[in-house]
Amino acid sequence: MDNTYEHSPAPSSELRIATRIRLAAAGFSAAVGVIVLFGWAYDLTTLTQILPGLTAMNPLTAMSFVVAGTALALHSRVPSWCISALGGVVFAIGAAKLSQFALGYSHGVDELLFTAKLDDAIGVQRNQMAPNTALALFLIGLALGASKSRSKYAVFVFQSLSLIVVAIALFALVGYVLDIVPLYGIKSFTLMALHTAIA
Repeated sequence: MDNTYEHSPAPSSELRIATRIRLAAAGFSAAVGVIVLFGWAYDLTTLTQILPGLTAMNPLTAMSFVVAGTALALHSRVPSWCISALGGVVFAIGAAKLSQFALGYSHGVDELLFTAKLDDAIGVQRNQMAPNTALALFLIGLALGASKSRSKYAVFVFQSLSLIVVAIALFALVGYVLDIVPLYGIKSFTLMALHTAIA
């Protein structure tokens, strides 16, 4: 009787690779958020805008990246309720901004940080969170909330929401590369910042 068979990669090896990718994503998004917040605190437009004339990342967007990055970094080390709570913060920020757009309010949750500095952020209009940024944060919060569950439905939801966020970011990046504004924002609103799309 022949007992030979092909060995598939050990799950532990796959898990290590997945963990490295997760930690790299967590560190990158959190670092971008911290750098942008530092830029707002010390009026360093290179950090908030990257290049002159580009949209500055809203401070609350930067804070959301820090929170989401923290959730990813701690994902395997803390209870599911903790990840859900951190995801809930990101979800609430996105949901609050989306509801502001729906109700037509001119000021909202995205003006809570560095309020006095937002008018000068892009020199034309008050810096606010872009609609596509708010939608992405809303979806990221939902995805984080579902990410600790091992049910097939939750995994499907988590992966689907993550892919939608990737699509939003890719559309924005292509828009910046090809200079097609509708791909990264709506002119009557603050546009998605370049480093927001990257992060």
